[in-house]
Amino acid sequence: MTERPRKVIATIGTGPMEPVLEVALRSFVRFAELHGYDVVVGSGASDGRPASWGKIPLLRELVGSYDVVVWLDSDIIIRDASVDLPVLPPRALLGMVEHTSPPEFGRVLNGGMLVLRGCPETVELLDEVWAQTQYARHRWWEQAAVMHLMGYPPDPLPVTPTGSTRWRERLALLPPEWNVLYAWPWPEGPRFLHLAGMSNQERRFVMQLELWRSRNGPLRHLYRPGIFWFRLSRFVRVRVLRRGRGVGAAAPAAPEPDAAHPGAGTPDPGEPRNAAT
Repeated sequence: MTERPRKVIATIGTGPMEPVLEVALRSFVRFAELHGYDVVVGSGASDGRPASWGKIPLLRELVGSYDVVVWLDSDIIIRDASVDLPVLPPRALLGMVEHTSPPEFGRVLNGGMLVLRGCPETVELLDEVWAQTQYARHRWWEQAAVMHLMGYPPDPLPVTPTGSTRWRERLALLPPEWNVLYAWPWPEGPRFLHLAGMSNQERRFVMQLELWRSRNGPLRHLYRPGIFWFRLSRFVRVRVLRRGRGVGAAAPAAPEPDAAHPGAGTPDPGEPRNAAT
């Protein structure tokens, strides 16, 4: 019998984003239980860079342990968990959704939802993303670095892809329903809603509405496993193991706040990035 691939959903939410992630995480755990994922919440450590960069060392650590790693920003709510994410094509290392709204931004690879293949080549890709120090404080942070490597230069606007690069052929463009900007027209059958450009109060309100809808709709039967808090490494703060994976019985410790990295995992509502990420 072929062993099922090991899959994980990763996210970060610290400082003002922690209450938002608290709501979003409920939908992540539902999805994980239905489709066989673990869930990891990162610490937000970003070595002095803006908090959004914290996803890169976290993902680098996870692609060495899992076959499939999915990144979700803390301002994403899973609206429809009935179908698992698409499998990456054989040559692809990274899957992303390309956004064309708002039109003045052009064609933007959105870093709010990523699918990565767990293999040494993906580690190399993430190392190269981290090495793009010219984008350390760009308005789109690590997303700008990824776009640069994929032949989507983030400047000037509107973004226009320039053609093939070393990494472009390893990119898979995912269907738009997997990363839907809430404030812009939705494609048919939206699955992951990305609440970019909203206040945290608005985000929590919309997320709670979506959770209510799921409880009273086709997802009401899903089991919600407990959350076990413990520090696994510098970059991993929380891991939620799906049922049957042998979670230890030790009493959970309270998560440690990360005051040095407020808002990790999502753009500041005042940043220009919010309109496109």
